[in-house]
Amino acid sequence: MNLTTTAQAIILLTSYFGKQDKDAAKPLTNAEWARFAMWLRDSKLSPADLLDN
Repeated sequence: MNLTTTAQAIILLTSYFGKQDKDAAKPLTNAEWARFAMWLRDSKLSPADLLDN
């Protein structure tokens, strides 16, 4: 399966990977993602920009 860089960034920010640990970082909730996505848009950025050097 080929995913765009944008899709990869969104999945990394909003999904659990592996065994959940109470001390591990948690993915963004729908509300958190919505606020962050609006901030990215207002900053003229895309999720893919988070993965680019």
